[in-house]
Amino acid sequence: MIQYSEPDRVERPMTDLDVVDRIGADLRAAGYTADDVPELLGAGAHRALSRGELWPALRVTRDGSPLSTLVRLFLLGTTEPESLVRRALPTTGITAASGVGALELDGSDVRAGLDIRPHADEDDDYLVVSDLDSDTRPGPVRHDHVLGIGQASLTLARAVIREPVGSVLDIGTGCGIQALHAFSHSRSIVATDTNPRALALAGATARLNGQHWDLRAGSLFEPVAGEQFDLIISNPPFVIGTGTQQYIYAIPELPATACASRWFVTCRRSWRRAELVSCWPTGSSAVRPTGASESVAGSRRPVVMPGWCSAS
Repeated sequence: MIQYSEPDRVERPMTDLDVVDRIGADLRAAGYTADDVPELLGAGAHRALSRGELWPALRVTRDGSPLSTLVRLFLLGTTEPESLVRRALPTTGITAASGVGALELDGSDVRAGLDIRPHADEDDDYLVVSDLDSDTRPGPVRHDHVLGIGQASLTLARAVIREPVGSVLDIGTGCGIQALHAFSHSRSIVATDTNPRALALAGATARLNGQHWDLRAGSLFEPVAGEQFDLIISNPPFVIGTGTQQYIYAIPELPATACASRWFVTCRRSWRRAELVSCWPTGSSAVRPTGASESVAGSRRPVVMPGWCSAS
């Protein structure tokens, strides 16, 4: 395990694997799962939460139970009394959880430092770690903010054909959601990102779910030069910046179309039987070889290019 200094722990949270394991055990012991949380909230509050409306969930989680406390901390962004947080995380403790960035102290109260949320597919239940959005944390989001599960992520995950493959490459892994879904049908996964904080949180996502990925820092295919993969998945940067890189997940120096063109041209330089599944914003006039799907106005549709992608 890499040992980080205290300042590095803020930049690269959730890197103490013993603490990550204890957090996962406490969350699951409290029933913090994709089945039990909606049951606690009820259908109405759960639907409202999916629309970004917090007050119905706040109202039904006032009982002080460990599960309610965890929901209020990690999903609703509230500040909770230390006594309730200790009950919710009995084996981890507040000191250890705050030491890895999962919690933050606010006087005598505690708030979440990260978004840790249940997620599931047809077969498995997961925990996914990302940064809290601006509506659930005080102050502006960080320059190295790591996005959580969004609609584009879910659309891309549903587009991947879940057939057994050998090697998978997840470019721009972020919180690790694509690698998480790919693990069950692959022998090995390489996940890359330009953001060290994203790699730390992706590593925590993998650990919380008993998975192992080869995490590498770098842009596009740079970390895997000369390597080949059976399946390449990517939800590349699609937030267009203003000329300065306010956030790492934005692309200030390139128009989205130029970045997309570079992505596809890089893929075409070497040919191998493989499949690339990617997602690009509406209106992108990227170079699209035969087999790529068209964008749909007002949405982002995955671009699937079967048969000939590699990483060189």
